[in-house]
Amino acid sequence: MRFRNVLVVDDSQDQADVLVALLRQEPGVVAVSCTNAATALDLLDQDWKIDLVVSDYMMPGIDGLELASEIRRARPEIPVVLVTGHDEAIDRIAAGGGIALLKPFTVEALRSVLREHLPLPSPRDR
Repeated sequence: MRFRNVLVVDDSQDQADVLVALLRQEPGVVAVSCTNAATALDLLDQDWKIDLVVSDYMMPGIDGLELASEIRRARPEIPVVLVTGHDEAIDRIAAGGGIALLKPFTVEALRSVLREHLPLPSPRDR
């Protein structure tokens, strides 16, 4: 089975834990988390195999939009999903090349984003 690695970045460890748990329910998804953008960038600099980043939009220090920009600069092949509770942020996220996921989101909305931006293994690959 081909596993897909997802990095969750959220300054709230509780929020990150919930998202990691949801992601790990998907076949072939391995999810890990960190609580700030600086750590996420360090992991990417260390050449961790990351297929997708899911980050909170509003974080202290380097926010999700800045993180997405840095990831695009260093590793443009990695899609970045930014989770936000602010409707007005969706246009900024899209303009910055990110993928917006509006809170509160359903498990199906998360799965839809995964299907579109992180192809999961087909049943014959399992």
